[in-house]
Amino acid sequence: MFLALVHLRTIACPTCREVLATEGARSIIVDEAGDPVVFSAEDQPEGLDVVLACSLEHEIELAVPLNISVESVEMTPDDAPLAVDARVVA
Repeated sequence: MFLALVHLRTIACPTCREVLATEGARSIIVDEAGDPVVFSAEDQPEGLDVVLACSLEHEIELAVPLNISVESVEMTPDDAPLAVDARVVA
């Protein structure tokens, strides 16, 4: 199963202020190679740390559930805005 992050607020790069996600936008969770991460139904995303990066490669680290929530990609509404991909922190 693939998971998407649901951004609870607008997130901007702390360095250059580029908007990375708007409130309600979804980010696909990817690995270091940029491939979507497959989660099992038993995986608990609580405590998952991810990084969003702007076009200048500045990064901001976010944690589930402190900054963002998670949903199955199948639950994502068709009209939900997309944000930058979220890379899992190893």
